[in-house]
Amino acid sequence: MKEISNKKVFGIILLKLYQMGIPRERLVEGFPISLKELADAKQRMDWELFVPIMKRFSALVGGPAELEKTGLLIYSTTASRLTGYVLSLVKEPKELYWALATMGGPTFFSNVKFEYEDLGENRIRMTLSIPPEYTDCPEFFHVTKGSMGCVSLIHNLPCAMVEMDLKPRMAVYDITIPPSMTFFKRVKRAVNALKGGRGIIKELRVFQRQINESYERLAEAKRELMEHELKLKLFEKLANQSHLAALDRLAGGVGHEINNPLMIMILNAEHLAEEFQSDEEKRAKMIPQIKAIMDAKDRIAGIVSSLMAMGAGNPDDPPKTIEVDGILDAVKNLCSERFAKSGIRFDISPRNPQLCVLAQRMLVGQALVHLLNNAFDAALDSKDKWIRIDVIDEKDEVLFKIIDSGAGIPEAVSERIFDPFFSTREVGHGVGIGLSLARKYIEMQGGSLTLEKSCSNTCFSFALKKVALSGRPWTQELKTGK
Repeated sequence: MKEISNKKVFGIILLKLYQMGIPRERLVEGFPISLKELADAKQRMDWELFVPIMKRFSALVGGPAELEKTGLLIYSTTASRLTGYVLSLVKEPKELYWALATMGGPTFFSNVKFEYEDLGENRIRMTLSIPPEYTDCPEFFHVTKGSMGCVSLIHNLPCAMVEMDLKPRMAVYDITIPPSMTFFKRVKRAVNALKGGRGIIKELRVFQRQINESYERLAEAKRELMEHELKLKLFEKLANQSHLAALDRLAGGVGHEINNPLMIMILNAEHLAEEFQSDEEKRAKMIPQIKAIMDAKDRIAGIVSSLMAMGAGNPDDPPKTIEVDGILDAVKNLCSERFAKSGIRFDISPRNPQLCVLAQRMLVGQALVHLLNNAFDAALDSKDKWIRIDVIDEKDEVLFKIIDSGAGIPEAVSERIFDPFFSTREVGHGVGIGLSLARKYIEMQGGSLTLEKSCSNTCFSFALKKVALSGRPWTQELKTGK
């Protein structure tokens, strides 16, 4: 059975900690209860958990004197004041103490025995006792002393004088109540209460208006959330479409790249056939033509290899050791022809064949393609058209910088460039998810894609974990020398 009600007890305890500037989380550290559960007025707790929490509270606030001051806060809340105000119109102070002993106290503390004794005049005695099977809690008795004194505040009287005789598992309170108001004063107070009711009604109307405004804000937030979820679903759909569009562009480039060397091979083959037929003495001329055919064949092999490297793998596969030079070659083979046709100079520097990162080749390659497509659009609008990939070998990482000759991204839109569907281009020139996908792929590798705002041109950068060819961390290989 849970003997203690959180409703009154911990409300004033948490208020006391707040007033003293003490973090409330410290009250429940190490206990099997959260601060949220403690502040829930509808909950109850076991006495054996209540006792150590009260000891912790006493240590936090500074002992018995502050505990008694805490009890005075029992009627500091608006709800308590309103309840007490109504009771004061129909109850004498002694009757309120009697109600506390017979109804209020046992409701909040079911294991504590409350006894009331009328000593005559304005004096009463309240005795609180804890059964022997429960742990003693003097801190509880100190807080109760403060609350006993402030009951008279309900009648707009000074605090009652309370003398406490503290014993093991028991406290006896001798309470002297200040003289109560005369009948006429109570009538006058009731009249004033009726007048004050107008102010209460006014405050309630303000409160109702605030609730309505909060409800409208909540409804607006709900609409925004639904719109966001709809955009997210659309983003996932268009992401797949973007992949298809990217593959379509790549296929077109590959087709063109393969067609040119094939034509060279065909023409040279036809020429060789003619030479063989007309004059066998001219066979010596075969050598440079055969070399041209072999070079064209190698070019085709390089393009096909790059395409296979870009498409190999699964996004769910674990990261592997990949050579930076290899993925850069693949990207260059796929994009260089398109850049050259548009008069854009494309460079990658510096190159280090031994440099490796721990990542997924497919995702890194696709992120670079999306970033290069973005750079391509930016470079087209500049006078001196160029795109550059800088590879910087750092201690434990490899830093990639994709820079173009564009004038940079305006500050007004720089915070939104990674948002799905955000684009500065005209309608019909992309859906604005390339940078979003690039960032997603880089984050899947444990990195982060950022815009270098300090660069005079447009520059995006990301870093990946560096490893040795063996797959071990680069620093480990340097230490072992193997």
